Order: sequence, then structure tokens, then C-alpha cells
Amino acid sequence: FPVTIDLPKLHPVAVLQLRLRDLFVIYAGPVRGVQIAHPALLTLQHQLEKAESSFDYFNPFSWPSLLKKLAIFEDSCLLLPFWSSASLPLNLYLLKRHRGSSIAIVHNWKDHERGLRWLSLKKAILQCNGILYHQQSGLAELSQFPYQEATLHHPLPAIPWEPQPPSQIAARRTLNIPQIDRVFLFWGLIRPYKGLEDLLVAFGNLSPRFPATLLVAGEPWGRSREIRKKLESLQKSHSCRFHLNWIPEREMPVWFAAADIVVTPYLSGSGSAVVSQARHFKKPLITTSVALDSLPSLACEIVEPGNIQQLHTALSKFIDESFWLKKQKEAQFFPESSWISYVESLQKCLVRIQSKNP
Repeated sequence: FPVTIDLPKLHPVAVLQLRLRDLFVIYAGPVRGVQIAHPALLTLQHQLEKAESSFDYFNPFSWPSLLKKLAIFEDSCLLLPFWSSASLPLNLYLLKRHRGSSIAIVHNWKDHERGLRWLSLKKAILQCNGILYHQQSGLAELSQFPYQEATLHHPLPAIPWEPQPPSQIAARRTLNIPQIDRVFLFWGLIRPYKGLEDLLVAFGNLSPRFPATLLVAGEPWGRSREIRKKLESLQKSHSCRFHLNWIPEREMPVWFAAADIVVTPYLSGSGSAVVSQARHFKKPLITTSVALDSLPSLACEIVEPGNIQQLHTALSKFIDESFWLKKQKEAQFFPESSWISYVESLQKCLVRIQSKNP
């Protein structure tokens, strides 16, 4: 049975025949003038005869041609990522016109959107025949979903990187970071619920004599001027580097290689893809229970959401060499979820849908 897959965050649509050597990939082309060039897509292009860029998420005029291509697979199952309302128009377009079943891939149920956007997103998700949810802690939120037997959980695996990330020395030279400093990284889209402003206050309360650098890398979604001002103010007294723009995922390894500790001080939400990346790069974490969607690891220092004093204490602990070495050693044993089991979960969800609708 063919499956139409839209891989999370990579913007492709893949039609998988589930027969050996028969894979057809349709993926998004330029998005707002930025050409998608993820290594995974480039690898697929080189390895497959049938791979093409044929639609744009933000150009409705490109959607009919995509629908024509998908019409070849009338009984296929659409896997639709719901990361934010940005994907909602295309997803609704496909849901309304595609004859087969559909599975929603849901990262956060509430915290990415508010108000009417969230209600629209929720309505679209409930139109699907199955759900793969990334966060174990939020499964109860989906109790109103009519197809409970086709609601499965699987944590989001980290993106595999080839070639290997640069050494820490090389990465810090690239980013102009002192080699001797303890480096804390805040990574990803900057939104109010992620707690960056609490982190800036907590880091600013550290003694300027501490050999520590804060890295902030990501695109602000709102209040970008205010965030920039706060970072510039912090730079007057502390070592702080920031890049307030969208960063291509292929550049991610440089930032994680340069860091000693990843900080995810989320105030709300049901999980974090950044935690998956930190685990992949074997970096200790300062995090809240909001971002850590599994049993606490020894390599994590967990603080209460919104508790700036606890966050400051956690930062201070990692300045100590013996404490950091202990946490760094424990981080080498971080458990990771695999993409193989992720695909198996999608297949299991599809089998349950088909058994209900033979």
C-alpha cells in the first residue's frame, strides 16, 4: 500500500510504495526565496531516479500540480505535519481533496498557536484518521480525538548528520568564542513560551568574572527589537553571542559543537525538539520538566518553569569544572529514539486505520 509522507520540518512529500527500490519523493522548492537544501533531500535526489521539487508551501498556485501527482496514489495515506498554522492552508487543501486516509504528525498540541489559529489547527487535526504525537505527557490532550486506537506516541528523533560535526575547537573559532569559556546554548525559534528572557536575567546575574559565554541562535517570532536590545545590554557586562535570524539546519552542528551545555528553560508546552538534538550531540541540559518529555536523565539539571533563581543556580553549577565533567560524562549515555522505530510507529498507525476501514 502506498503512503504519502511529509517529513517533519524538511518540507518534502514522499510517496512510499513500501516495495523495495520503489520510492518516489516530491518535496517543496523555494520557500519565501529560500531553497530547501537539507542534506537528506540532496542524498535522496542523488540516490533516486524519481525525486523532484514541485510545490511551494506558500504558493497556492503550485498546489493543484501537487494534487495531480498525488492522484496517482488514490488509496494512499497522507502524513501531514502540524508544527504551526503555517502548514495549515496546504494541509486543509489536501485533506479536502485527497480520497485516501490521513495521519497528523503533531509536535505540540497547544503552545505553538493561540486563539483562532489554534482552533483552526485543532479542527484540521481532528479531520485526520490517525495521530502520531511526539510528546508522551500530552496524550491526554487528545482524548477528544475520535480514533483513539490510531493515536500513537513516538518521540521526535534527532536529525542525523553526515559528515561528523566539527571539533569544539574548530566550531568556536568559526563563531569567535573563547576556547576556555563554559558555553551555554539557547537554540531554535524564539517564542515567548521558551523562556529566553528568564535565561537572560539568570545569566546576567552570574559574576562577569566567570569564564562563561551565552550563545543565542534562532529567529524571533515577535518582539525581535526588544530581544535584541536585551541581548545587547547583556553584552555590556557578559560574554554573549547571538544570531537572531533563521539558521539553516545544515549549520546546526557548528553551534552544538561549540556548546558545553544546552539550555531549554521553557515556561509551557509539551516538549522540545531541541532536547532531541542535545541528546544526539551528547550535551548536558539545563531544562524544565516542560521540555523534558521522558524520565529525568542524570545529565540534566531540571529547574521549575519561570524560576529565575533556580536557573541561575543551575548555570552557576556548570561553571564548576568537576560538576560539568560529571554531567558531560553522563551525557554520553543519553538514550536516543530512532527513525526506524518512528517509521514503524507510522506503519502501525496506518494498519490500525485500515483495520477499522477495510
